[in-house]
Amino acid sequence: MTERILGLDIGIASLGWAVVEYDREDRSNNKIVKSGVRLFTKAEHPQDRSSLALPRRQARGARRTIKRKRQRMKKIKYLFVQYFGLTKEDLFVAKNRVDRTIYAQKDIAKEHRKDVWELRDKALHELLTPIEFARVLTHIAKRRGYLSNSKVEEEKQSDKGAVKEGITRVKSLLDNDAYKTVGSAIYNETKDTKVRRNHLIEKRNKKGEVVVKDGEVIKEAGYQFVATRGLLED
Repeated sequence: MTERILGLDIGIASLGWAVVEYDREDRSNNKIVKSGVRLFTKAEHPQDRSSLALPRRQARGARRTIKRKRQRMKKIKYLFVQYFGLTKEDLFVAKNRVDRTIYAQKDIAKEHRKDVWELRDKALHELLTPIEFARVLTHIAKRRGYLSNSKVEEEKQSDKGAVKEGITRVKSLLDNDAYKTVGSAIYNETKDTKVRRNHLIEKRNKKGEVVVKDGEVIKEAGYQFVATRGLLED
């Protein structure tokens, strides 16, 4: 019995097709009825050859990341309710309500509020209260460390040098046994300036000298501290 089969070969810029007649019992009856190919323009930008679907894919990836982070933090906070004796009002901000959570510290005078980085250092020497411990664990859960998505993506990053410098700086602090944890290292190194996020830093040449142009120090985007996922897990 002869069967008629349609075969397709779909590529990013072409579509090949063929109609064949196939006889399971007598191979002499097998034959190509008709075949052809259709060419079309690739779905990519002519300048950088990037996919036209790239913006949608990146937006979708960002939405998934945000959703997963929100779900992760929600589960962690419910563990605080279960084991630390905290209430939902201590951890979650109700819609259209003033933030009265333990993170906002609205009920504590400003001069008595404690920086969460200070608590991460304090935890190595003193026993924390349930509220302080919850703040520390929340802080760590939100900052789980730098992790590149792929080696290819890492190679394309224009600021990979600055990231590596930040990683090296953190490793050197831990390797010298000056500090036991990443949190303690960052707190003690920045407790005077309190500058812990990405900021403009002095640009230096290969000799380590500050670059000056027209009497002004040139500054560039940099990373003071970058903790990798591996450093935090250790």
